[in-house]
Amino acid sequence: MEATGLRPGGRVRVSDINFDYYDCTTGMGARRSWGPLDAGVADSSGRFSFAYIHRDYGTYHYVVEDDAGNRVQIDVTYGRDYR
Repeated sequence: MEATGLRPGGRVRVSDINFDYYDCTTGMGARRSWGPLDAGVADSSGRFSFAYIHRDYGTYHYVVEDDAGNRVQIDVTYGRDYR
C-alpha cells in the first residue's frame, strides 16, 4: 500500500488500524484493532509504502499520518463470493 501527500522526510505512523470480518457461510463477524505503529519516514516526494499480509477476508482500515499532521486513510476490502 502507498500513502501520498505526506511531508517529505516526515516521521510516519500508522494508526486507527482495524479489521472488520464477516463470514457469510457461518454468519459470524468480528472486529480486531491494533496500533498505532511508528512506521518509518516518508520519502523525498512525501510517499510512504508499507505492506501487511492479509490472511482473512473482510475490510482493513488504516490511517497513515506524518509529524506535520497530514493524514491519509486507506481502506482495503476483499473477500470470497460464497453464493
